[in-house]
Amino acid sequence: MSDSEDDYMSEAILGKTEDVKPGIATSREHRRQLEISKREFREPQLKKHELEAHRRHEALNKPVSSENKGFALLAKMGYKPGMSLGKAKEADEERRTEPIGIQIKFGRKGLGHETQEKEHQVERCEAHLKYMAERAKQSDVLAEEFRKKKQEDVATKVVVADIMKSRKACQDLDLREGKSAPEDRYLWPVIREVVVDEQEQFQPKRLRYDVEQKYVYKYSTGELAYEEPDFYTMDSEELDFRLNAVTTYLRSHHHYCVWCGCTYESEEDITANCPGSSRTCHDEDNFE
Repeated sequence: MSDSEDDYMSEAILGKTEDVKPGIATSREHRRQLEISKREFREPQLKKHELEAHRRHEALNKPVSSENKGFALLAKMGYKPGMSLGKAKEADEERRTEPIGIQIKFGRKGLGHETQEKEHQVERCEAHLKYMAERAKQSDVLAEEFRKKKQEDVATKVVVADIMKSRKACQDLDLREGKSAPEDRYLWPVIREVVVDEQEQFQPKRLRYDVEQKYVYKYSTGELAYEEPDFYTMDSEELDFRLNAVTTYLRSHHHYCVWCGCTYESEEDITANCPGSSRTCHDEDNFE
């Protein structure tokens, strides 16, 4: 071998060759590329129960081959794929062309438990729907009662306002005539004053509230009056009675209508020109 020829084992020859062994990484980048290619071509690993279900589904859906002995016997008797077996009970009954499907039972529950559980579920659903219907009905009843209560409260406030307005007008008209007290206890407004004893007078105000309060009832002229309860604690009949007593006195004695807001010249004048002796008669909707 001449000196001009390189040795085949020399570095000059071995450095030019490439390592073509599959699966062996020569560098970090080469190793990363190999891992990526393995992940791309790797088949998805199914779990054990998924694999069993997949194989079971394939086996059950696979038709009987013509090489099967049972199929060969049926073929000799004239059976062809797609034909039905057996005799129909009725003329229009469709006969089965496929075998009865297999239902795999999982768990340790007894036979018929699922049917009973479905029945219980239907019963619970019906009971829940019935309960919700009763709740909705009860809500409607409560809403109607609340609406009526609000209407009654508004009506009570209107009647109380009319009573206070009528009593104030009656007091002013009676005072013009020089009266010091009303003819009836229901005609004038009553003022309630707290009675303070001499011993309580020098006590701090915060201690006075601990003692039971004593009240005295008077008219604006200083005359004593009867004790009067709170109007909002009275029923509608009592309020209507008090309002009717004041308005009747105003119309008969002073020829005054609290809803018209004016004094008429005579009883004939108020009868002819006043719409009526109640608030309902003075509503705009009742005017012709």
